[in-house]
Formats: sequence, structure tokens, C-alpha cells
Amino acid sequence: MDRESMTVIPILSSGRNLGLALNDKVSLRLHMRHSNSHTGLPGEWSFNGDPLLPPDPSEWSQLNSLLGSAELIIAAPSGWQHSFTASIISTAKRRESQRRSARVSPVYGPIDFPDHEYDHINRVGAEYQGDYSERAWAHTTFGYRIENENGVVGDLDFPPSPSGQRLNQDSYLQQQLTLGRLSAVVGGRFVHSSVFGNTGVPRVALTLLALHGGEIFSGTRLRFSYATGFKEPRLEETFAGPPYSVPNPGLKPERVRAFEAGIQQDFLHGKYVFNATYFNNLFHDQINYETVNPTTFVGEYFNVNQAFAQGAEVELQARLRSRLLLNTAYTYTSTEILSDPAPIDSQYNPGQPLLRRPQTLRHHVVVLSRQPLGS
Repeated sequence: MDRESMTVIPILSSGRNLGLALNDKVSLRLHMRHSNSHTGLPGEWSFNGDPLLPPDPSEWSQLNSLLGSAELIIAAPSGWQHSFTASIISTAKRRESQRRSARVSPVYGPIDFPDHEYDHINRVGAEYQGDYSERAWAHTTFGYRIENENGVVGDLDFPPSPSGQRLNQDSYLQQQLTLGRLSAVVGGRFVHSSVFGNTGVPRVALTLLALHGGEIFSGTRLRFSYATGFKEPRLEETFAGPPYSVPNPGLKPERVRAFEAGIQQDFLHGKYVFNATYFNNLFHDQINYETVNPTTFVGEYFNVNQAFAQGAEVELQARLRSRLLLNTAYTYTSTEILSDPAPIDSQYNPGQPLLRRPQTLRHHVVVLSRQPLGS
């Protein structure tokens, strides 16, 4: 299908960013942003080579979002900084179409159905973060966060709309060290979810200045990092219901183990910088969506048990003139589904590549800037 036209009404948005210094050690900052857009959905369509279908004036979508936060910062006693933050995010989405069977597929028959999608998600949270610079070569960061997420997702023409709620808490600790030629960042986060239980998320990153170098080879750095990740399903992925989705309350969080190793070589005192990086990621319970009934187009979000991705990237940065920087890179990626005991579709069979991940990606960028490389 090729989209030919779209009716768009400009987005109405406003924002505020207000800072106030109460004294030389205490400051307060307020952030707020509101956005409201109303958009006509695609009009004329080219479908399977048939004549263009006329626009459907009944189709529209609306997105109304509010983001706000208040942050109190206390820089005391010496070497310490305390940050207290309260935040709210509210997003409401509506989409309506009364088109009825305007398009017909030779395989599935009519593919247009009326709908009135409605999602309203709220997230309210509070966080404390403490920073302590105990030495010139050491810095400690720690904190605690709590967040309540709740929402309603569904179709107003098929009540009642499913709803869900989660309460998440996490605490974290990170230590930064610079010891001669070695820089290290070591930390971890402990997450408690009211739905998914407890999870530990460690992280370590090391950088070693292997050689200072000279006129031509002006410094060689080796890099290594290891981390794990944890991402809960969105509320609409878990609780989405009729008419076109099947709720999946058993949906698991996505998890990943990732490490990468690389080298950075400077030439001519940083005028040219060459980077090479190898990355290796192991995914568990990735979330995908698949149509389970080709007649009604009802689908469901589900987990792919295990998948793998690895690749390499080489990058060259060059300062050609005082205000002309060249950045060129090449990336190669290889992916594979390792385990999925009951795939809904053959594209999720073990041995198949992950969807929407190109095997190779080349990009060349030229940037005008007054800043030197690495700034």
C-alpha cells in the first residue's frame, strides 16, 4: 500500500522551564510541556494497483500529552549534591475511523473496519539522587526511585476498556574511578516491580589509555563494557483488548545481556580519530506482535524466548578545516532467533533473523561546527 495524501492540523504545544536560586547552595527548577495535536489520517490510497480510493473524512487521530517535573537541588555539605525530583507524564491517544470495507484484499477479503481506539496512560514518580565527590579521582552516585503507572487501553465501541496498574521501585549505586591511565564506571540497579518481582541490573565500563603516542599515532585507547537490561511491557501490550487485540497478561519483560569492546586511535594530535567496535547482545523474551486470525486481523503481543545480535562498526572522524568536520562510518549487524518453542509465524522460527534489523548499515555525515573533535 502506498499512502498518497494526509490531512494535518498543526500541533498546539507549549512549554515552560523555570529556575530559581533560593541561595548559593539551594535551587529549584520547574519543567512543564503540553502538546495537543489533531490529525486527519491517510486519505487516498493505492492498493494492489487498483484505482486510488477516495479519502475517508471520518478518520482522525488525536494525541494529548502533558509532561511536568519539579527538582530541588541542594549542594551541601562540601563535595555533596542532593537532588529531589517529582514528575508526572500523562498521555491520551484517540483514533477513530468509520470506514467500512472500502478496500478488498484478494487473499483476506475486506480489510477496513470501524474502530475508535482510546489509550490513556499516566505515570507519577518521585526520585532522590545523591552525588559525592570524595576525591579528584572518585565520584559516587546513588539513589532511589518510585513510580506508579496506570492506564486504560481499548476501543470505546467495545466496552469495557481494559485497565492496568503497576508500582515500580528501584535503587541504584554507581562508582566512577580514574586511576592513572585507567577509567572505570561500575554500578548496578535493583528493581522491584509489583507485577514482575525483583531484578538486578549490573553495569561496568572500562577505558584504558594503552599508549600516549607521538606526532603520528597520538594516543591509543581500549574500551570494554558489560551491562544487562530490563524493560517492562507497555500497558497497551499487556492489556490491549477487542476488537483487534487479544490481552496477554502473561507477557514477560524484555531482558538483554550486552557487551562491547573497541579501540580508539588518534592521529596527528587528534586531527583524525579512528574507532572500531565489536558488540554482542543476547536478548530474552523480546516482545513482538503477530496477527493470529487472518480473517478478523485480531493479533496478540508475545515473547520470543531468545535471540542474538552481534556486529561491528568502524568510524572515522576528521577535522578538515576549522569549521568543517567529517564523520563517516560503516556498521555490520548479524541477528538470529535462537529459541521460540511455539512460533506463531515461520518468520519467528529458530535460525531466522530478527525483524526490522538491517544486516548492513552505511552512513556518511558531514557536520559544520565551531567545536573541535571530542568536545
